[in-house]
Amino acid sequence: FHSMEPSYDMAPDELRPRAKALDATGASVFQWSGRRNEIHVGHVMEQTLGLAPGELSTKVEDFVRHMYAADRERFLGQLQTLRERSTGHLHAEFRMRGADSHYRWFEIEAMSEASADRRGVSCVGLVRDITSAKHAAERLMHSLVHDGLTTLPNRELFLDRLRVATARARSEPLVHPTVILIDIDRFKSVNSSYGLYIGDSLLVSVARKLAHHVTSPQDTLARIGGDQFAILFAGSAPRRDVARDGEGVEPVL
Repeated sequence: FHSMEPSYDMAPDELRPRAKALDATGASVFQWSGRRNEIHVGHVMEQTLGLAPGELSTKVEDFVRHMYAADRERFLGQLQTLRERSTGHLHAEFRMRGADSHYRWFEIEAMSEASADRRGVSCVGLVRDITSAKHAAERLMHSLVHDGLTTLPNRELFLDRLRVATARARSEPLVHPTVILIDIDRFKSVNSSYGLYIGDSLLVSVARKLAHHVTSPQDTLARIGGDQFAILFAGSAPRRDVARDGEGVEPVL
């Protein structure tokens, strides 16, 4: 299996700088042998996860035991596709559990080598830690659909959930989505008289108090404008209950 490593035609003096350059990128060599159904990765991936050297260079079924359960089937399916086609490109993203029980994201970019025997297909490439990039993307996505001050869903996300609730109501007669709009009177005078800091503090306080009225995961409280909030009751509560909840919102302001 180790004969798959790209070192068979290189002198040691050539290999050392190449290995250092690879380590500097934070990437590890990834190899998969279809015949032996084994995976081999470089030491960087194991170090990142706090695992013992060689712990991830093992049979595929042992390798995926470290993988997040929801990612296993997709990864194994990709390997099976390579086996059936005998050649192709492998791009996979998955989470791996470290020694501290926390998960980190990894990405594989590899190419399989053509083989007349499907069982003999092999795949060589690189695997790298993309946890920071994933978290940055998640933060960006969150900021696109949430209000930066109150962290509540913003207007775009609220309208999207309203569309979903409306579509659901068309097919489920017992579902009665209802929207309550809340506007803070004379809010501009607060900003002009006391400053933006006090105004922002007031908005955060209002958001927290309104959140007490949203008890179902199906419902949504959003900030849809400068001093405007909206609550979507998307469930099947009787309309008289929604009206009662609406009356209860006013005193908190």
